[in-house]
Amino acid sequence: MPPSWVSSSFLLFVILISGAFAVGANIWYQAAKAREAKADLASNAKAILLPEVKRNGDLISSMQAALTKGQVPLEKFDVTAWETISKGGLLLGLDPAETNKFLNAYRLAYQANDLSAQILDLTVGVRSALSSANQTKSLYLNSLKITLEELQAAFSELGVKPGRTG
Repeated sequence: MPPSWVSSSFLLFVILISGAFAVGANIWYQAAKAREAKADLASNAKAILLPEVKRNGDLISSMQAALTKGQVPLEKFDVTAWETISKGGLLLGLDPAETNKFLNAYRLAYQANDLSAQILDLTVGVRSALSSANQTKSLYLNSLKITLEELQAAFSELGVKPGRTG
């Protein structure tokens, strides 16, 4: 039994304030929990993607060296981790600017892989019989060189410094 000086209005006020505090604390808890989950997703995505990006960054140097020597680079950029991450929900944890950097880097990696395949097709395929094969090959080689430079810049934005190989 409450003391006689405590009115029912005061108790109702205390109950309402306590309830409001509990609701506010629950909202803050849920928001903090969602931020932590998003941070975990981002951390997991980076842990999976960055080793692949680093390997791909190292590959740029050897491909550029081959192009400088007039050779067709046969290497391909690895996109396995990207395909796994992008089809799952892990990209949702990254902030939009970081996601855009990864999207740009992998778009260029796919483009370089496609150009390499086209150059190889021109070099050894049926297209080599065409009279303009050398001009077309030169066009693809120049396109690949430009794409590799753009890809190197994209990887640098992700914090990866391509190693010097080749």
